[in-house]
Amino acid sequence: MGNKQIEMGKVSNLITDMTLKGATEEELTRAIRHSMVVIDAEKHALDYKQSEIDNGIASLKKKYQGSIDKDGNYHEGASTLISRAKSETQVYKRKGSPIINEDGSLSYKTVKEEYVNKNGKLKFRMQNSTKMAEAKDARELSSGTPQEEAYADYANTMKSLANQARREMINTGKIAYSAAAKNTYQGEVKSLSAKLNIALSNAPRERQAQVMANATVAAKKKENPDMTKAEIKKANQQALSSARTSVGAHRTPVEITDREWEAIQAGAISENKLIQILNNTNIDTIRQRATPRATNSLSTAKQHRISAMRASGYTTSEIADALGVSTSTVSKYLNGKG
Repeated sequence: MGNKQIEMGKVSNLITDMTLKGATEEELTRAIRHSMVVIDAEKHALDYKQSEIDNGIASLKKKYQGSIDKDGNYHEGASTLISRAKSETQVYKRKGSPIINEDGSLSYKTVKEEYVNKNGKLKFRMQNSTKMAEAKDARELSSGTPQEEAYADYANTMKSLANQARREMINTGKIAYSAAAKNTYQGEVKSLSAKLNIALSNAPRERQAQVMANATVAAKKKENPDMTKAEIKKANQQALSSARTSVGAHRTPVEITDREWEAIQAGAISENKLIQILNNTNIDTIRQRATPRATNSLSTAKQHRISAMRASGYTTSEIADALGVSTSTVSKYLNGKG
C-alpha cells in the first residue's frame, strides 16, 4: 500500500464531515472501523479496498460528502469548513513576493505559462495552495453547521488581524538615515558592518549545507514514508549539522549590542544595510528590543534622533509623530529639560 497517507486523509475528512453533519453512531462506527483497517493495511497486509465495501464507505461518502456543482456535475470530497480548510487547490504559477494591497490583503503576480502534457493537451503551469488561504471569507467553505459558523467567525477574525498588521507595517515610517548619527556612532557602524560581512561570507556555504541536508532527508523520507514529524525534525537537524561540517559552514548571526541598537535607532545605518543586518540576525532578539516599553524618559537613541531631526529642519510636531511621543516631551528635551 503506497498511498496510506492519501487514504488516511480521505477517511479522516469523512469522519470529520460525518460528525459535523450529525451522523448516527452506527455510521460513525463503520467509518472508524474502516480507518483502522487503512492504518494497519500495509503493516498487516489488510485489504482496505474490501474494507470500503464491507463498511459501506461509498454510501457514507455519497450521503455526507456528495454535492452537485452549478453546472450539474456530481462531486465527492471534503464538504465542511473544518475538512476543507487545508484541502489543496491549484492556482496559476506565482512570481515573486506577494503584493500588499491598501486593505492589507495579499495579491500575487501570476504567470500563465503554457506547456503540453504527456497526453498532448495544452495546459497552464499551476502551483498548490490551500482553500482557506485563497478564500476571502471562510464561509465560502462552510456547509452551514453551527460548529462551522463558529470556526468561520474565528478564521475571518484572524484574516482581518493579518490584514491590519500588514496595513500597519506598510504605514510605519522608516528610520531616516542621519549622517550626523553615523558620525556619532562611528565605532558601532564599523562593528555592525564587520559582523555583517562575516555573516554574508558564510551565506553561500550555509545555502549549500541546506541543499545537501534537504536531499539527505528527502531520501530518508522516501525509504521510510511513515516517518513521524518528530523523526523528520530530528533527521533534519542531524543532516544539517553534518552538511555544515562537510562544507565548512558556520552559523554567524549578527549579534547587536545595546550601543549598536542605539545607532540603528538614531539612523546611523542606511536602509539597505539595515535590511541585510535584520536578515542575518536573531529576529527574536530584534522583536524584544523593538517592543515598546512604558517609560517616562527618553532613551539615548531617541534623544540623538530628536537632535538630528531638529538639525534637519523637522518641526516639533513632526519629530513627535516620528518618535511616537508627545510634542511636550520633545519640547522639554529641546529646551534642556529632557
